[in-house]
Amino acid sequence: TLAPSLAPVTSAPTAALVNLPTLLATVTPTAILEDPSTFQNQALNWMLNNDVLPYDNVPQVEILERYAVVVMDFALHDGESRVANNNLFLPACGWPGVTCMDVVDSNISRITQINWARMNLNGVLPTEVAVLEDLVTLDLAENDIEGTL
Repeated sequence: TLAPSLAPVTSAPTAALVNLPTLLATVTPTAILEDPSTFQNQALNWMLNNDVLPYDNVPQVEILERYAVVVMDFALHDGESRVANNNLFLPACGWPGVTCMDVVDSNISRITQINWARMNLNGVLPTEVAVLEDLVTLDLAENDIEGTL
């Protein structure tokens, strides 16, 4: 008989996690994703190392939308994730202030509203917000935010 091992059990990264940087490079240049000083790199590392979402079962569009919201979270909270870190087990549609709508006849939910008004946010709105193609309402009132849509 084999003696039990005290070594931690680690599993190989899933195909979705291995391919995550390639997928995110479709919306953010690779040089920015790889630069540790960027919010995009922080979001990528958070998704690779902290996020518990089973990416293998999530449509790519939802992964990209999750990434966009995580980048916004880091960029507007001085490099600290407040929304994502407190809601690891939820899809982005379940995060505070994020509203989604299910796409008819599919297994996909799309972000349609973000209401982060009066959350003491500051910084520059990242360009990744453009990934949120079905976003109808972005309420960032009474914060200190720069940037254009």
